[in-house]
Amino acid sequence: MSRVTDYDSIAAGYDVRYRNYDYGEIKSALDSFLGTGPLDRILEAGCGTGYWLKAAANRARSVVGVDRSAEMIARARDNGASLVRGRAEALPLGGGTVDRIFCINALHHFTDRERFFEECRRVLRSSGGVFMVGLDPHAERDTWWIYDYFPETRAIDLERYAAARTIRHTVTCETPNAAPNPRVVSPAT
Repeated sequence: MSRVTDYDSIAAGYDVRYRNYDYGEIKSALDSFLGTGPLDRILEAGCGTGYWLKAAANRARSVVGVDRSAEMIARARDNGASLVRGRAEALPLGGGTVDRIFCINALHHFTDRERFFEECRRVLRSSGGVFMVGLDPHAERDTWWIYDYFPETRAIDLERYAAARTIRHTVTCETPNAAPNPRVVSPAT
């Protein structure tokens, strides 16, 4: 089953979520991932309205946001990042030109997750890294209020969200029981 969200139609009210919920832990983890040293280029895949791009501002010579939605990109203006309307599965950057890639709550919208990871490998410098945040209903640790009101949503999420262990394996090309690659920041499974 393929579900597509029309982010152009919801862009105007999208940032309400950042006023209503606390994302402090994600902000802290992202800050830690980006570090304090000078970086040349940071990329956010699925940047939406640019909320997380603001957290990356002034952390690199160049900060780039990529998103498919024209309306989301329009709302992301004025945050100091270069914005590109495009697909995460076809990143508009040359090989070996990015120090850090982050993707927060967007991976489940990409049409070809494995292609996105191939693109990450292509554009990352050898010392680069990927940081991802997303729901993992497979771990049965994430709680989301929507399941209380719409229990059928859990079945949909089980289908559209990959388990963290699957993502880790895909990104690192590890066997499922291998020690994690130190360049990859991922949730525990």
